[in-house]
Amino acid sequence: MANMELEINAFVSKYELDESAKEEVIELVNKCFTCYASHMSSTWLSAAAPASAPAKKATATKKKAEKLENAADADSLDQLTSPTCTSTVLNDYCRANGLRIGGVKKDLAARVWRHLQGESDDEDISPRSKPKKSPVKKQNHQCFACNAKGQPCGLAADNEFEGEWFCFRHIDSAQEIIKKKNESLRTPTKKVTKKAVVVSKKPAASLKKKAEPETELEEEEDDE
Repeated sequence: MANMELEINAFVSKYELDESAKEEVIELVNKCFTCYASHMSSTWLSAAAPASAPAKKATATKKKAEKLENAADADSLDQLTSPTCTSTVLNDYCRANGLRIGGVKKDLAARVWRHLQGESDDEDISPRSKPKKSPVKKQNHQCFACNAKGQPCGLAADNEFEGEWFCFRHIDSAQEIIKKKNESLRTPTKKVTKKAVVVSKKPAASLKKKAEPETELEEEEDDE
């Protein structure tokens, strides 16, 4: 038996079959052995029986149970687990309806029966039949902090703290950054107004006084 199992494993590995195929191969080999043993026993009995012995007539012929070709036609769970329904038929049903295939025949039949009754669970569904989750697009955020020059940090922010996003460099000091930001918003900024320099249009004091003309001294002529 060990040698037979080794031969089956080699066959499954050679043709890259799955585990469900291994169960079917074992079932096929067992059927072949059963047919061979039945044939050999009937041949041996006919050869051993005396020629003069009359053949016994069967008083009643048992009606041979019909094989179940489609698992959907089953009336009960016992019919699915009976020899009339093979693992191949059960796996074909599972494959056609998106169920897991393979496993022990008892579990396989129970899986098919639950599906027929509309009571399948997530473990019965094949992973290939489950809808794939669409990848979630990552949202990019800008870092809330500023660099040493006072300009906004240009790194991508992946860490959230108190509703704000920070990069890996500023996340450790996020609380302090937010505190300073809030204080700067509360403190009103002082406007620096330039005082206009009033240029006086009045002339300088030195210019006010006009140069007075010098009086000419007239020489008086003496009357002789």
